[in-house]
Amino acid sequence: MQELRFDKTKVAEYREAATKLHESLSAADKRMDAAIENGDKAAAQAALDEATASGEAFKALRSTLSRTDLFVAKYNIQVHGPHEVSFVLPRGVSRYDMILEAHALVAERDQRNLVYPDHLNRWRGDARLTASCESPERIQIDGHVQGGDEKTRTQQEKFLTTKGLEQAQLEDLAVAFVANYVATGEPLFGWYRNNPRCFVVRAVGGALGFLSDGLCVCDVVDDYSNRVVAVASRVRPELKKTR
Repeated sequence: MQELRFDKTKVAEYREAATKLHESLSAADKRMDAAIENGDKAAAQAALDEATASGEAFKALRSTLSRTDLFVAKYNIQVHGPHEVSFVLPRGVSRYDMILEAHALVAERDQRNLVYPDHLNRWRGDARLTASCESPERIQIDGHVQGGDEKTRTQQEKFLTTKGLEQAQLEDLAVAFVANYVATGEPLFGWYRNNPRCFVVRAVGGALGFLSDGLCVCDVVDDYSNRVVAVASRVRPELKKTR
């Protein structure tokens, strides 16, 4: 298991506190509306004071978390293994929004590019990445499926089918990569033979690699079957339970 760059205990505490704050504010709103309708100023003020106190306590807790902790909490990032990660895209947030946020965080934290700048600019006009989620979406990706290396694209697709797996979309693989890197400081694809060279991973719509200048789209022809070329899949835990 990769070493985590965030405080699991603090992140869990923060997410629980955020849920309780939301519930507290909703309850306070209802109490305040009822108090105003009944003309009970004291009850209305008490509800307002309670909501204010809950908000202040939450702010105090938030101030103890690092930027990495807050990012992991915001996107509910969970590391399931050396090549597998899940995250939740909130409603109204695009994949590109999350990538930009991760890129800025890593630039400050690690003094490096998380995404190759040219691709970061190019993705600004890619609808697959810039479309906002209409509802929260949970995505889980295996960024390097065991046994899928050293195959052509057709062979990898057939391999995944025999395993009952669904090939990951390029846009989901890109977001999974940045989520994992923020959380662990390591590439989701894995290092090739302990070298500073990373595996290149195919997905639906292309292939991604990770170089010294950051995550980038790699021009890998479909018939190429080098041992450094892997494949990624979308993991659907709800389907695992029914198999």
